[in-house]
Amino acid sequence: MNLINHSELLGLGNLPPQSSAKMDVKSAMRAKTGIVSTTNATGKAMFEQMMYLLPVEIQQAIRDGRLQLVDEILYSVKEAKELRDFYLMESGDNKDVGVTNVDKQKIAANKYTLLCGIQLLSSPNATTDFGLCNDLIINGEFELNVGSTVIVPNVSCTVFDTDGRTDILPGLWTGFDPQFITPNTEIKPRLKLSANAEKDLKVYFAMHVVSVEKN
Repeated sequence: MNLINHSELLGLGNLPPQSSAKMDVKSAMRAKTGIVSTTNATGKAMFEQMMYLLPVEIQQAIRDGRLQLVDEILYSVKEAKELRDFYLMESGDNKDVGVTNVDKQKIAANKYTLLCGIQLLSSPNATTDFGLCNDLIINGEFELNVGSTVIVPNVSCTVFDTDGRTDILPGLWTGFDPQFITPNTEIKPRLKLSANAEKDLKVYFAMHVVSVEKN
C-alpha cells in the first residue's frame, strides 16, 4: 500500500461510512483551518496528531530532534498543448526551477509527507503570471492518485474556484482528509478539461505539505 490510510489502520475500514466511529475519526482528521505556512502551525499540529501512523523509527527520530517537520509546497507547471486530458506530473519530469521541484514525480526516499492542501492555478498566455483557473478548467475534473491509491477520486474543479474568498490562498483546496504519502511512490495528478485547451495555456499544480527532514 502506497498511502497510509488512517481508517484502515484504526480498524474502521469495514464500518459503514456514516458510523459514529468513522465520523469521530474524520472529525479529528479535519480539525484544521486549511492553509499550511510557516506562520500557521495547523499543518504541523495535524502531522503530530497522525504521527503514530508512521514507522516507529521515524517517530522516534522526530521526538529526538534528529528529524524535523517543515512546511513545503511541491509544485509542477505544465503546458496544456491543446490537450483535453493530461497529467500535471510525469515520470520524465526532472527538477527545474520554475517547472517543478519534484523529481520523476516521486517524493525522495525517507521523506514522509503529509498532504494538507492542493492548489490549481492557470496562465492563459504561457507566462508565469498565474491566477485563478479559467472556465475551461473550472468546468473540468481533477483526480489524484499516489501509486495505486486514489486520494482524490475525480472531483469537479469548482473546488479550486476561490473567487471572492479572502480566508484562503487563491486556488487552494483543503476539503479532504489529510493523507500521508510514502516515499518513492508516483504522484499522478490528472486534469480533464471541459474542452481542448487553448494553445498557450499553462497550469500550475501544487501540493501544500508538511514533510520530515534531517535537522
